[in-house]
Amino acid sequence: MVVGRVQNGGWHHVDDPDDILGHGWVDARLSVRQVVRGSINGRTVPVRYLAHTYMRDDRDFMLVLSRQPDGSLVIDTGQLMSAHPKLAAECS
Repeated sequence: MVVGRVQNGGWHHVDDPDDILGHGWVDARLSVRQVVRGSINGRTVPVRYLAHTYMRDDRDFMLVLSRQPDGSLVIDTGQLMSAHPKLAAECS
């Protein structure tokens, strides 16, 4: 879990006929301001996330990351720091 800002990159549409909003994978760079839980190598790391639109790149988020088998990082969930997110007692 980290606090940081996302710099959005390429968009890769996911073709799902039942998806009325439309989703895609976004390639991005994450500027890490603080590591809250776990560890991460570097202050700027490549990440991906699945969404129907880009994340804001001008606001800080608390982000839950997962490492994929190939070593890449995926943003599982995020919340704006301005919403004062609270840490769960344990990750699930």
